[in-house]
Amino acid sequence: MYGKSYSLINPKYVPFYRNFAGLPEVNTGQYLLKGYIPFKDINIGRWFAAPLNGNIGGLPFELYQSFDQLTNSSNVLIKNPF
Repeated sequence: MYGKSYSLINPKYVPFYRNFAGLPEVNTGQYLLKGYIPFKDINIGRWFAAPLNGNIGGLPFELYQSFDQLTNSSNVLIKNPF
C-alpha cells in the first residue's frame, strides 16, 4: 500500500487509468487493493489526483487517517496492469 488516499473509481472503467490517477512509476498497476472502510471513518478530505511522472492526474480521491482503517483488505492480481 502506498498511501492514505484511495480512488473510488474502478480502474476497469477508466481507459488510461494510470495516467488519470497520477500513479508513481514504482506503482506497476499489477495489483488492486480491495477492502472496506467503516462508515464512521469514511474520509477526512477529498481531492483530485495530482500530476506525477508525466501522468496528468485528475481522478477524484478520498483521504483517510491511515491505511489500517481498511478492513478485510486484499490485493487482487490484475491480468492486464493499468
